[in-house]
Amino acid sequence: METIHQYVRDNKGRKVGILVGRLSKITHETGKIKIGWSRVNRNAGDKFDREFGMELALKRTAARQMVKCPQSMEYDVFRFAKRCKRYFKSGVLNMGLRD
Repeated sequence: METIHQYVRDNKGRKVGILVGRLSKITHETGKIKIGWSRVNRNAGDKFDREFGMELALKRTAARQMVKCPQSMEYDVFRFAKRCKRYFKSGVLNMGLRD
């Protein structure tokens, strides 16, 4: 399983989330790029945990449908999707942006 990841930072430069892109090798999904995300809830007093964030984002790439990302992350996801397309050189994006 090929993956690429990128941290999401707030305006003070602190890590607040992670994005993971994965190129699917499953027979019926070959060549599909799936994107997963994880974001900390700072309002609840949570702190960013890299291992847990990566685990959650990878689980979201394995879901049948992408879990909608928070509106505050949509721009980051859009830019990351373009990066995934370049990194994997081919593939169809499976983006879960709000309609």
